[in-house]
Amino acid sequence: MKSVRFAIVLFLIIFSSNLAFSQEFFEDEPFELKIYPFEIPYNITGLYSFWGMNQLVENSESWTIFVHETFGNILLNSGCNDLFSFFFLVAYNVSVEQHIPLGSQWMYQEAHRSVLGNNDVESYDTIYDFNFKISDKKIQNVTDSQIETFHDENPADFIRAVTAGSELTIELSKEMKKNYFFTGRSLRFILPNLWITQMN
Repeated sequence: MKSVRFAIVLFLIIFSSNLAFSQEFFEDEPFELKIYPFEIPYNITGLYSFWGMNQLVENSESWTIFVHETFGNILLNSGCNDLFSFFFLVAYNVSVEQHIPLGSQWMYQEAHRSVLGNNDVESYDTIYDFNFKISDKKIQNVTDSQIETFHDENPADFIRAVTAGSELTIELSKEMKKNYFFTGRSLRFILPNLWITQMN
């Protein structure tokens, strides 16, 4: 069942990417989907079991902007107005984006794993289960003894592990706002994501 969900999500990503690049609006205001596969030394020392913090922000920002701009422009080219586009993107954020890798919820959970992994604590992110029914994604497969050892050996990182998701959420919002400010693009398509993220 997990492989079927993964295949569906992968198909939707590829389909939306191909559809986006076939649209004329990219000729006027091109932007790129950039995915950063490595952040050295974090991926290397952790044997690629966790993501680096900068890598998480960059990947989530690139994916979020790409998807929102793509859907927003497709809707406008189809004759929809800004209000419809706004509520469509709100619905997308709540129903889909919170459940897939590269979304802001993925970044939030992976931030916890990044700090844990940096301290040799293995964990698992339930977002990779692609279970759209569960809204509360969690980090699992960490034992009490691992947490106790982590706390005793590095209390500062232990506190950061708890707050890392919120730290990166704030960083993501800042980076997206800077991106839109310096490129001169309108915030209209990314606003639903910023609104929901900052409310959270």
